[in-house]
Amino acid sequence: CAIPVGWSNFHDLADFWADHFENTNCTAGWVSKNQFGVDASLNCAMHVENGFLPRLHSVTVPFNPASPGDHFPEHRAGGNTCDYCDMQMGAAALWQIRLGMRSKCRPSGLPQFAVRFQRALKQTGFFSIPPGGSDTGTYQKLYDLELKMTDQWASAGSPMGPPAFAHNGPHTTNKVTAGFARDGVFLVPYQCVDGDPSTTDGLSCPTGENGADAVIDIDDNDPSNDLSLNGVPHPTWDFLKLGGMRATFQVWTGVRFKLNGTGGAATLTSASPCNSQFQVDVSTDPGFAPASTFTSPWIAVDTDPTTPGSPECYGSWTPDAATWTTLQAGGDESRIYYRARTANATMGNLRLSTTPGNGLWTVPPPYAVFTTTGASDY
Repeated sequence: CAIPVGWSNFHDLADFWADHFENTNCTAGWVSKNQFGVDASLNCAMHVENGFLPRLHSVTVPFNPASPGDHFPEHRAGGNTCDYCDMQMGAAALWQIRLGMRSKCRPSGLPQFAVRFQRALKQTGFFSIPPGGSDTGTYQKLYDLELKMTDQWASAGSPMGPPAFAHNGPHTTNKVTAGFARDGVFLVPYQCVDGDPSTTDGLSCPTGENGADAVIDIDDNDPSNDLSLNGVPHPTWDFLKLGGMRATFQVWTGVRFKLNGTGGAATLTSASPCNSQFQVDVSTDPGFAPASTFTSPWIAVDTDPTTPGSPECYGSWTPDAATWTTLQAGGDESRIYYRARTANATMGNLRLSTTPGNGLWTVPPPYAVFTTTGASDY
């Protein structure tokens, strides 16, 4: 139902409930399989973005402006602004988080996702952001959901929080922030990117406009141990094969748009309000002791939305072969911990991935596990 107030704009996220229970990010992949030709749309091989069926809830990493899928705000362009259309963006972000939690822990990742998502959803809404159906209102609702979900993940295992089982503690908070980052949404209040320096947020942008963030996730670069259900890949990013492929660390540095267009529309102009560079730490020690830690150089990201073929406010780093060999010295079931920091061009405006919301929470760093198979042992 449309309570909490506000989720009617997203058709109450009905598609995502179907995704969750059916293990697929495709709605009507069977009943609409003959759209565009016999079996042409089976499992969303072909799909639509305007609210009709079949609907796919999908974003790519890195983001491709030429094929935006359900990425905010590009998905809303061209008239895709119906409640079913907006629901695709919410469902795409939630699906990415769900994939991340399954990757972290096969037996309890999905149940833990469901518990925390439902607890968060109970706390969302009850707001009216004019203009509610605009890009600004849509972003604010997605931001509010991310805020409440981050709180559930960050408090996992605490006396007032949801349970935390194997590999599912507060260190998995990055699965929430990365899921939303893949969809174009960050823990940055809309006031920080509305083009008006007089509207501020005491923590994220106390002096005006500031779209900076620091979000990180890992890709094992090995699809051989991923599961496929109804044509949908369920990757295992967080278990790394000893002696196998080097992992890549993906980093998002913040918001790539401003919400200063007519009627609250998103605009894409240079320079994007995100931070312009990032650095990654990876370590065998959760406290990042210097002797156990490898640090990437500072890596610049593109901040000009008018440049084709280069995703804004995003970059990646893959350790060299010697570093990767050293990180595996602990053998089977050993862990590596990782985090990212971002900065502007003058090395100011620092953000750290383990303090999401620019310090609203402090969480342990995420980790990945080395195994002989590159998959979970249970």
